[in-house]
Amino acid sequence: LVNTRVVSEKQIEQMLQLCKSQVAERSPFLKQSCFLTVGSMINALCKDNQDKLAVEFKVRPQKLCPRHLKIKFVQEMMNEFKSAQNKYEKILALKTLANCGLDMSVFELEKIIKNIDQQAPHSVIVRSQAIDALRQLRSVMPRKIQKILLPIFKNKLEHPQLRMAAVAQIMQTQPERPILDQIAQQLFQERSHQVQSFVYTLLQTYANS
Repeated sequence: LVNTRVVSEKQIEQMLQLCKSQVAERSPFLKQSCFLTVGSMINALCKDNQDKLAVEFKVRPQKLCPRHLKIKFVQEMMNEFKSAQNKYEKILALKTLANCGLDMSVFELEKIIKNIDQQAPHSVIVRSQAIDALRQLRSVMPRKIQKILLPIFKNKLEHPQLRMAAVAQIMQTQPERPILDQIAQQLFQERSHQVQSFVYTLLQTYANS
């Protein structure tokens, strides 16, 4: 795989079979490495590859990774998430989805973040991982991410760790003034010293960048 210029759907399917094999099940490290590699392979297939030979072969990325294939990959990872036997396996599924960087994953991640999917309620660490899984979509759909995460940040009933993860991700979307104003306004009515200090430092760093 190291020297593979362009990944194919068949290669991804073969890797997925390995990830689900008994060999992988017996070795958590192998299983983790395998699934994270699958995520990176999906990303390589579905995103623009600027390698010279890859560009020559891959004339149109959407031809090799059409919408239905993206949906299939997202469903595959969500099946892993839903069938997970423990928190570790759920987090691995979300990390794999993060590596994929597929725009179609935002809808499933939104449900987990908001705790409204069929398996809710989720732990703070699982929801925080779902927030992190949006990282490759920040430049693709910044406003969608802001719309999902701003209510999480502003909700004082949410866990501080989750709220801080949400606002950190929002700041990575290069928010415009109205969003920044809402975040700054929250500081004046914030009860959590942990969140208040974190956001203040975040805004200061952003202003000086």
